[in-house]
Amino acid sequence: YHQAPGWPVGPGDNKKAQELLERSIEVGPEFAFNQVYLADLYISKGKKDDARKMLEAALALPERSNMPIHYQRSQAQARSLMEKL
Repeated sequence: YHQAPGWPVGPGDNKKAQELLERSIEVGPEFAFNQVYLADLYISKGKKDDARKMLEAALALPERSNMPIHYQRSQAQARSLMEKL
């Protein structure tokens, strides 16, 4: 919802995106991309402090042995977004 174009072209809806991303963190806090994507949304809304908190949370997560590529990519993306703050 966050990166999709808005109506009438597409289903983009930042409010809905934020609701779903916050819920995804409640359900799966161990998946760093949940925090990274919410941080990206916060950055687009100018909420840099909130974005920084999400990125710090993502970077603090331990590596999961069954998901090494997910971990590497999420950490790289979190570091990249952190540089924008």
